[in-house]
Amino acid sequence: MKTSIINTRISSSLKEELEILSQFLSTPISNIVREAIENHLINSIDNHKNDFIVEGLNSNDIQLLESLGFTELIFWLYDKKRDPQICEIAEFYEFLIKLIEEINQHPLFTDEILIELNKVLFELNHTLDEWSGLLSGFKFPESFDYLKLSDFLHALRYDDENNKVIHIK
Repeated sequence: MKTSIINTRISSSLKEELEILSQFLSTPISNIVREAIENHLINSIDNHKNDFIVEGLNSNDIQLLESLGFTELIFWLYDKKRDPQICEIAEFYEFLIKLIEEINQHPLFTDEILIELNKVLFELNHTLDEWSGLLSGFKFPESFDYLKLSDFLHALRYDDENNKVIHIK
């Protein structure tokens, strides 16, 4: 890892405290300062998370995006493209239905992506209505636009100039 040197001025009393701490811990002052800066940055980002989020949204708005359920939905969508014959259990489809219904109420999701997800929601509901023990009847919507999904996921994280605007854990 390449390192850089940063020069900064500190008070004499702070320097003395660093020297005492350095002797007590048997650690160079530079290690103490480096660790303090790293901890400060981590805490600042956590404490000011909303400053890094798209204007008008708060940490509750991105909680869904940070959830394992949302990640599972995205992976499932792409897995279904690769292998549409995968059979799942009814409880999984019920979970996906509830998640898509929650997404429908969420401020981050555009009408364009909601239309795509609602195609899947319709098929999930249809499959459960027709369910007879195995969920092999699910027909993934041929008109589902994966490019729109990909563009949407990119737009969630990056602005028009490709700067990261949402920092997901």
